[in-house]
Amino acid sequence: MTLCIKTPSCSFQSLEKEFKIKIPFDEQRYINIHIMAAQDAQGRISIQSSGKGSQTQTVMDAFLRDNLSEYDSILIKNLALHLIPALKRLELGLELRNPYTEEVKRNFPLAYNRAVDLGVRIKQEFNTDVSDDELAFIALHIEAFIERSRQVINAVIICSTGLGTARLLEQRVKNRFANKIRINRVTSLQELKEHPITEDLVISTINIQVPGKAVIVVSPFLDEAGAQQISRQINDLEADRPDPAAFNDLLKSSLVFIKRELNKRDNIIRFLGNELVQQGFGAQGIAEAAIGREKLASTAMDMVAMPHAPIDFVKRPCIAIFINRDGISWNQNSVEIVFFLAMNTSVKTQINDIYKYFNNVLENKYLLKQLVHANAVDEVIKLLGGNRA
Repeated sequence: MTLCIKTPSCSFQSLEKEFKIKIPFDEQRYINIHIMAAQDAQGRISIQSSGKGSQTQTVMDAFLRDNLSEYDSILIKNLALHLIPALKRLELGLELRNPYTEEVKRNFPLAYNRAVDLGVRIKQEFNTDVSDDELAFIALHIEAFIERSRQVINAVIICSTGLGTARLLEQRVKNRFANKIRINRVTSLQELKEHPITEDLVISTINIQVPGKAVIVVSPFLDEAGAQQISRQINDLEADRPDPAAFNDLLKSSLVFIKRELNKRDNIIRFLGNELVQQGFGAQGIAEAAIGREKLASTAMDMVAMPHAPIDFVKRPCIAIFINRDGISWNQNSVEIVFFLAMNTSVKTQINDIYKYFNNVLENKYLLKQLVHANAVDEVIKLLGGNRA
């Protein structure tokens, strides 16, 4: 599959040649915007599969389905709609500034990592470099998919008879919390004795107690006070309490390094990559692959960098850590802690817990400062709560 994007019939280069002038860079961008708008209106901005004519949506859909490990139809559609004009912008050298890039990296590391992986494939397939800002836009689409994929809260509605007012309450709960709650059943007290509660949440019009279950007593008309009670309970049930075990199992004392001799990005990645190979966690080429991803999109954020290894180079999943309190030169930034993330499909079912816990680590500035000033490997492991093995 190849990409063919039709070029403008007129560009700023043509204007410079015709009028013998030099157009400033900012003006070039304005001209490109008008050209793109004119072409879009005529339906001429398109991605084409070589020799098959215009197949904009078809080609992009196929590319995304082949290169995303997880997706739904909404993600494919939204990403295609975003990427088709984005590739045109990038071809013209017209990049959009994303004011939330750093926040996306900080708050959605899993989504951003997947966006970087997709950016690598875009580079390979379409010969187009994708900037950090553009990757952050892609990550937002992926994060929306991740949040859509989270399991909704299962609920049961209980009333004295299971009829009438309970059905009214059911409809009002569905209208108010359609994306949060799935009503499994509406039941009476009598039926409840025959069919025990397995749902996460009990919404009742009568005052009852169910051992081990959250019970919300509300009016069948679901007034605002009742709706707020349900909303608070949803927040409690959805509260991120990631299991630290999934993250901690990836930490090994033999992969934690506190050094001051190395202070350059590529040198540190190669050092960690060599250790991963020597200790049986990675395959030859893992360091250069990680450096290639880092050149495409920097993972530096505040005092931390998070280079990633493509799964093809990971034999056993792990997280290697390098600390230099004097600072590490990382592109245009300076960091003090490097988390080298080496994941493969063996942790696929745990990946959300891993990144939730990791995100908590990244947001804990006090913990990060403690890590920077740690004097021993065991101290680092203890601060993160990991294994010494």
